Amino acid sequence: MKNNEDINNQLGDKHNFGRYVKPIFDPNFGKLLLKPRSILWEHLFFDKQSPILDCLKPHHPYFSNFFQLESVKIDNRESLQRILNEKKIDLPISKTHLFEFFDLCAYSLYFGLMDLNVENLFLTDQGLTVIDCETVFFNLQNLSATGLIPNRNMLYQCSGASKIFQGVTSISPDEIASFANRFIFSLDLLKSLEGPLIKKIYNSNSFLTTPIRVIFRDTYLYANLLARPSENYRLFEEEFKQLGKGDIPYFFFYLNDKNIYYYSNESYQTHPVSKEMMEFFHQKFSMELPSADFINNFQSDIETKKIKSLLEIVDFLLLFSTQKEEEFEVSLNGYQVQVEPSIITCTSKGSSHSIAMVRKYIDENDLDLEDTRLKEINKDFNFSLSKEPTIFITLS
Repeated sequence: MKNNEDINNQLGDKHNFGRYVKPIFDPNFGKLLLKPRSILWEHLFFDKQSPILDCLKPHHPYFSNFFQLESVKIDNRESLQRILNEKKIDLPISKTHLFEFFDLCAYSLYFGLMDLNVENLFLTDQGLTVIDCETVFFNLQNLSATGLIPNRNMLYQCSGASKIFQGVTSISPDEIASFANRFIFSLDLLKSLEGPLIKKIYNSNSFLTTPIRVIFRDTYLYANLLARPSENYRLFEEEFKQLGKGDIPYFFFYLNDKNIYYYSNESYQTHPVSKEMMEFFHQKFSMELPSADFINNFQSDIETKKIKSLLEIVDFLLLFSTQKEEEFEVSLNGYQVQVEPSIITCTSKGSSHSIAMVRKYIDENDLDLEDTRLKEINKDFNFSLSKEPTIFITLS
């Protein structure tokens, strides 16, 4: 494209031999993002010309607010994209935006979208959208895997929620119920539209030949190693090779392919990762690589995933509640949630399927371990990140 001019510096991280996202100006389109990769997944899930938008808009108009991108050029090596409405909203954020956030939670869980952190969300007066979507179709077991809401061992300030909940000071039990019910409604709607959605996605060009990113480790860890190299941290050779070039390591796969790859030279020649690195993937994520029948895989245990996600939503919203240490019940559409200081239980009213999630952990001296998300929300950053895993207990 001719007459493009650089209008700013590098955006985001360097990958694949020093390539990075940068804004440019085009006289025909205005400000564009030049991305050194395909933007098919942003086009599919968040573009105004997305083939799935027509399926969603008649049934839930708020879903259409996500579709704020315009794909100018899509190519596996270099793409151009525009954000249609760059007017950022001023605080305070409205309750409408909070409800739309839980629409996005359902949407992201259903389609297996990951890495939706604070840097990848964009909030305008037209709604909420995602400007960077590379990790898709994963068979996620619960909502925090999307990056939208943090569990105990995630940083709140890095999660997508931190962009939406800034300025939120208190949330009542009734509001918890309203937000959780919005998530239920949106997820159930997506389930009901499964057939048309699958057809639209399968008919997308380059569906099976576009790379899908795999994130083995947090970017901040790689960035720290670039800034302060350490021989004490165990990495794979494929990671060291890319770090040695000053890049954040980048890995990907293709649907219906059992291998994970990286680019071995500047001409985009691909090379599979080692058997040991594949084993590390399976151990860390406890799942297979997604295949083209990803929605059928998701549907296989939808009830358990929904209950676990509802538990995480209630747990997260309790961080903003003045009743977080009290016992109370939350009645949802089809579910009953029992909140206690040390545990939350969610039960399906129809099937009596019941799962609990631990809220409090104790150390070797029987003292409560602090939830560092609360410190972040209260702007107290003098802490070490919580290391406790999320514990779900199936009761029935």
